[in-house]
Amino acid sequence: MSRTYTATRGLILGAIVATWAAGCSVISPSAAPSGLQQQVSQGAMADAEGRSHAAAPPRATPAGAVTGATTSTASRGKAKAIAAGRAAAEVPGTDITAIGDSVMLASSLALQQAFPGIYIDAVVSRHTYAGLSVLRQLAASGGLRVVVVVALGTNGGVTLQQVRQLMAIVGSRREVVLVTTFVPLPYEHDTNNVLAAAARTYPNVVLADWYKTVSRRTSLLWPDGIHPQPPGAKVYAAVIKAAVAQAIRPAMLAAG
Repeated sequence: MSRTYTATRGLILGAIVATWAAGCSVISPSAAPSGLQQQVSQGAMADAEGRSHAAAPPRATPAGAVTGATTSTASRGKAKAIAAGRAAAEVPGTDITAIGDSVMLASSLALQQAFPGIYIDAVVSRHTYAGLSVLRQLAASGGLRVVVVVALGTNGGVTLQQVRQLMAIVGSRREVVLVTTFVPLPYEHDTNNVLAAAARTYPNVVLADWYKTVSRRTSLLWPDGIHPQPPGAKVYAAVIKAAVAQAIRPAMLAAG
């Protein structure tokens, strides 16, 4: 879908491209609108508090039980417990790990409202390789939950090789939600194609198509054309919630 940018957005885009060329980052907190800065700061504080309450994330797979594609009796039992207790495919936040960049961070409060108890680790300027490192650490410590939401790609995109690395980390017994990216930079199209291909290739992967949703409602974004304003953050959370419900239904049937 074509996008029409005002002269102001054109100037902002130029600044974004210059920043990307210098450091592959599309947000500079000091240059962001004050409202966005506040939104991101509030999300960061809420996320940090949530992680502190989940030093050993509740309902997570026990350390050593699942690493990469290895599956234990505990993880199979967990899947069955989800299936038995959730006829409407409602998934609690305590079953979800979410890893993302500044777009997810700007939406953290909305995600926490949609999924109370969700474990969110999202930071400004995070590249995909850095997000994979966080996932790898969580998997090694037994901290990855049954549903893993990954929203990376704003800063530098996502490659097929990185998707393969991701799937090796999370394994085949977790449900994975990949969030498409909406960023006015050259790698946007390729990144979303890679994510869509992953959803077609892996049976435990579902796409949360943020790009498709927000490309029709760009008024939900801050003037940078990337980060959602508070109403947009609620839409972002709703897109992810729908994808999580879609992801868990096949798992419920298989576990039943």
